[in-house]
Amino acid sequence: PAVKNLAPILTVEKRDCRAPNFTWKDADGKDVSFDSFKGKATLINFWATWCGPCVAALPEYISAVSGFDPDKVLFVAVNQQESSEQIRTFLSERKMSPAVALDRTATVAGQFQVTGIPHTVIISPEGTIETVHTGFRQGAGTEMKTTIQQILDGTWKRPSRDAAESTPPEATEKPVLKE
Repeated sequence: PAVKNLAPILTVEKRDCRAPNFTWKDADGKDVSFDSFKGKATLINFWATWCGPCVAALPEYISAVSGFDPDKVLFVAVNQQESSEQIRTFLSERKMSPAVALDRTATVAGQFQVTGIPHTVIISPEGTIETVHTGFRQGAGTEMKTTIQQILDGTWKRPSRDAAESTPPEATEKPVLKE
């Protein structure tokens, strides 16, 4: 069987720009504004319970941010078009409790140019989009943890636009799913 390449689908224009402000409903129906979290490094993961790679990625991403001070790092699992009850049941069965944003109309996904899930965005405390990944592969959580730590300690070096344009994704990413 053919191997599906899950390398990041990243248009260079999506990095190195301000993250859009958005408001979402949490799992309890309360409005939450992204602007209220300015000053924190943020990992946003767009996902759904029916998406196999999303199900594999979620615990790894939660683990990646769990060691950080919650006053400095935020993880938001932006669920795509599912009900609060579906999400609660799913998370309860897996004993996970991330902050969940409900994106029932895919409005937030549109603001972040999501073309497939899981779609993960790391945003600096200043609100700059630093990295964007679509798809999942083993070890991605560890890389995200390293990126977040480097952002927090000031050692992060955003890949240049030239490097991103000249390096084919196949040269740096390993596919993980078979069709």
